[in-house]
Amino acid sequence: MGFILSSILVFPLIAKALGNCNSTTGDIISTTERLKQELENTTQRQEIASCFLRDYQLSNEEINALREKDLTEIFFKALAHVHDIHANCKVLLRTHHQTICSEQVSSLWI
Repeated sequence: MGFILSSILVFPLIAKALGNCNSTTGDIISTTERLKQELENTTQRQEIASCFLRDYQLSNEEINALREKDLTEIFFKALAHVHDIHANCKVLLRTHHQTICSEQVSSLWI
């Protein structure tokens, strides 16, 4: 009889503790899903920024090649990249991204 009485008293406590665990686990899962989505969004933005920099900015190696007196293969590749950047900026001007474009064109005049 004592076992049954103590079981009756303990069972609600266990049920309440399990309910709290379920609630906490649900919160953790929701937070994890939200953080996964934020990470995915941040990763996508980082990829977009990297692509933009690659397409609209000279690398240090290209800048150095353009400043050197020797006309090497890197110089001509850098010059071609300048031409591509200029063409890309024309497209940006036509699509109303004028601030970005003007900043990139002015940065080409090192």
